[in-house]
Amino acid sequence: MSQVFISYSSGDRNWAETLEDKLCRAGIEVYRDKSRLTVANPFKEQLQGALRMSSALLTLWSERVRNEQGQWKEWVISEREYFRAQHLWVR
Repeated sequence: MSQVFISYSSGDRNWAETLEDKLCRAGIEVYRDKSRLTVANPFKEQLQGALRMSSALLTLWSERVRNEQGQWKEWVISEREYFRAQHLWVR
């Protein structure tokens, strides 16, 4: 369990790709949906499995992850909470 899960808005894809590249060059295994999701299995199951197997969750917190009312988008909260539930040491 040594991979880093990168959570981001599609509008921040360039940042996420750059970050993934730099982490991989440093020898860190990375899970980013666009480079790892497959159509063979349900996306939610794949994401949850990756969150369980990751030792760190790195979320790109930009204004793009807010909705029109300024609240965090549901996927940001659900990924964070799922990660926390799977890793009780995270608080």
